[in-house]
Amino acid sequence: QAFLASGTPYFDIQLLYIEKEKLNNTVPLENIRDEIHIYEYPQKGHEYVVGSDVAEGLEEGDKSTFVIIDRETKKTVVTAEYTVKPDEHGNILYKYASEYNNALLGVERNNHGHSTLNTLEKTLEYENLFHMIRYNTKTKEETEKLGWETTAQSKFLMLDELDTAHRNEALIILDKRIIDQMMTVQKEDGKVSVNGKDLVVALAIANQLLKYEPRLTGIDIRRKIIGV
Repeated sequence: QAFLASGTPYFDIQLLYIEKEKLNNTVPLENIRDEIHIYEYPQKGHEYVVGSDVAEGLEEGDKSTFVIIDRETKKTVVTAEYTVKPDEHGNILYKYASEYNNALLGVERNNHGHSTLNTLEKTLEYENLFHMIRYNTKTKEETEKLGWETTAQSKFLMLDELDTAHRNEALIILDKRIIDQMMTVQKEDGKVSVNGKDLVVALAIANQLLKYEPRLTGIDIRRKIIGV
């Protein structure tokens, strides 16, 4: 009732409460500094995707986050939120994406994400990075950029499709931290803010990556978003 009184929830509040109740007895296999929660270790032959939101790294600011989803089971097998510098975040992403079978890694490129992506691409040479290809329906031109770019259009795309996946139980969320943040996302005057909902952003990006087929080779790792 408190959430409903203060605005229009973006996600299904009743379903979120039910899910949170079910998670009361769910604990991670590993809880690293109460920041990185590991619910399942990497499985041989499984494909994984990683979505990440990047923060500046200030103690009083937002946190950098990532969520790893098992493509086969749709479970959030690793979730993380912590305060580090963007380049350090790149090192952590490299470690976990590599361990989870060289997962497809989508990093939000906005703002401080450039530093994280530079660390991953140039310093660490991680190969399976998501590339967003935007198609202009008017000019018929394509532009490719490394990482996920959040725009007014792509933000609603990723949040709407996360909402659909959530309501259709197409994702299995194992971390109550994500549930708590989803409960606070609200729509007001046709707008939605995800400031401070960094795990939700990471989950939404990871959910987008699930739409793309697993890579067949290490050569063509481009992914396309049409008209956003």
